[in-house]
Amino acid sequence: MGQIPKRAALILAVAILLFATGAYADSLNWTISGPNVTGSGTMSGINEGSGIYLITGMSGNIAIQEGSTTVGGAITGFTQFVGTWTPGAYSTISNGNPGWVYEYDDIVNLNSPTELDAYGLVFSLNGFANPFDMCSGTTGLCTTPSLQEWIFNDAASLSDQINFSARVATPESSTLQLLCTGFLALAALAACGKRLA
Repeated sequence: MGQIPKRAALILAVAILLFATGAYADSLNWTISGPNVTGSGTMSGINEGSGIYLITGMSGNIAIQEGSTTVGGAITGFTQFVGTWTPGAYSTISNGNPGWVYEYDDIVNLNSPTELDAYGLVFSLNGFANPFDMCSGTTGLCTTPSLQEWIFNDAASLSDQINFSARVATPESSTLQLLCTGFLALAALAACGKRLA
């Protein structure tokens, strides 16, 4: 009878550790800046290994200076990649101009000189009827990889060069507490096991 609670406690401790380490591993903080653009927020994603993240959600704010007017605001939607991602795979969505599409793969590569690739991310921004694309490419066209990153909205004739940066989010204090609780539970089980032996 004494073995059942000990096994259950061990399973619970392992589950706590797994949950605690996964609670923040797939959250990234992002920023963009440029002559006419500023923005920041968070992304959620799946760690594909080697610093590559398949982004599944995005929130934050982006402000774009157009002459003497600032446009933009909150990100109101994110277009998720369709299907199973493999390197080179991408999806398409209408960019608001008849017959034209954005290609996107929702990939952020933290180990690349440009963390966005030629397909990039597609999202909606407050005040705009059509989506935005954020990617790397030449002269505002994200078809050829380069060391330039861009944000654009074809339907609104907006195109600005940016610097995009993403970093894995640090764990919140509640996550650290959960992680410490799991380690303490494992240590207590180890101590009990030695006493029983």
